[in-house]
Amino acid sequence: VVAVTCLLVAVPSSPFFSVEFLAFAQFLGGACGYCSQFVCVPYLVSVFENELVGAFLTGDAASSVIAALIALIQEPASKPPRFGLAAYVSMAGLPIVLCSIMAFVHIERTQAGRLPEESSRRLIEGEEQQSNIKPYYLEPLTWKLGLVVFWSQFADWGVGDSVYPYACANANDHRVESCEMWSNELSLAAQLVGCAVASRIALNADRLTATLWVPVTIYTGWFALLLVTSWRYEDAPRLDERGVLVDLFVLRGLGPYARAVVPRLIQPCYDRRHHEALPVFFGVLAVLGNVSGSLVATGLIGARQFGS
Repeated sequence: VVAVTCLLVAVPSSPFFSVEFLAFAQFLGGACGYCSQFVCVPYLVSVFENELVGAFLTGDAASSVIAALIALIQEPASKPPRFGLAAYVSMAGLPIVLCSIMAFVHIERTQAGRLPEESSRRLIEGEEQQSNIKPYYLEPLTWKLGLVVFWSQFADWGVGDSVYPYACANANDHRVESCEMWSNELSLAAQLVGCAVASRIALNADRLTATLWVPVTIYTGWFALLLVTSWRYEDAPRLDERGVLVDLFVLRGLGPYARAVVPRLIQPCYDRRHHEALPVFFGVLAVLGNVSGSLVATGLIGARQFGS
């Protein structure tokens, strides 16, 4: 609420309109967004059906798509836009917040999707005695899944967010703004598709090749393509505008898909006593991946490694 209020008062004619004030509002909004990984996801993994973790992440992506569609109607870059910031927040924010509160109240009242108290679901054969259960950080699967989370955040939002404008510039110097706008819109749509698929796909903890490792490998290849086509050297390969959009759509679909699959694997692969701690562990790795990717991209941009 504070972040939205800051945006509402930081209009060009206001004394609050400054880069620092907008950065403060962005920091507040981003911090609240990341809280979902550390508060909501552990709660869902601990007490709700496995598929509902994916449903929660899909709803998060859907809200971003709704906000982007309203922004397309608003045309904020036009002078003047079709409607102001207050109207935009009223249409894009208030209905989603109210629906979220109503859904929360309904779930708490009806206990919809809640696991039985005695339930301890596993897809790995053979139950271990409580005394023989290893800490989650000693499980090889934990570090494999952690690497997926770190890498997807590092490449997708850390580096990818910083370098895709250079791929757009290399594709067409005269349509950079259009390419960037559609890249953002398609990225949100791809995120929704990726999370929706991850919420419905059947998972088998013993057979993750097709459901996780192959998508991550494809994701890595498409990220390399984005990186190379953003490079500033003349002999570097280039994509046209449509190619850049396809590249980003694939990246922004497979990255969120992989990140949505990981928390769904916590219930079937780990003992219940780890269900609250693991989402926090993966959330920390996601933040580290995002920050380190942004730092690497900032260093490369500063060294003028990207551009036409």
